[in-house]
Amino acid sequence: MNELLRYLSSTDPLNEKAVEINCVIQCIEALNNAIKSNSGLEKLCKGKFRLLTRYVMCPQFEQPVLSLLASLMANQECVADIVGMGIVPALLVVTAKGSITDVVLMCLNCLAMIASHPQVVKETIQKGNEIIVD
Repeated sequence: MNELLRYLSSTDPLNEKAVEINCVIQCIEALNNAIKSNSGLEKLCKGKFRLLTRYVMCPQFEQPVLSLLASLMANQECVADIVGMGIVPALLVVTAKGSITDVVLMCLNCLAMIASHPQVVKETIQKGNEIIVD
């Protein structure tokens, strides 16, 4: 699992090479499968949510990353970590620009999973106000 996270850290999500895109997608899917199959592995992703934010903002990685995030959000420690890592604004942006219904639904599902956390509510209100003011 650590090797998969290291691989993601070493790649540039904006790289357009098809081979690397496929490898990154397979890596994200492998992480998701490992987490779904092994309870407790979610904790290894703590501190990696900024990394996942970079990937969720790239259309070619939206679906696999959102699926991974949904798996990670089953762990309350991960939810608490997500709050401070800026993933909520990224999810709001992906939802707003979403042209694929499945991606929008996955984003909304992820937002619903963390919406009850007080810091998330505060951050969402702040970001919403910033968008309105701008």
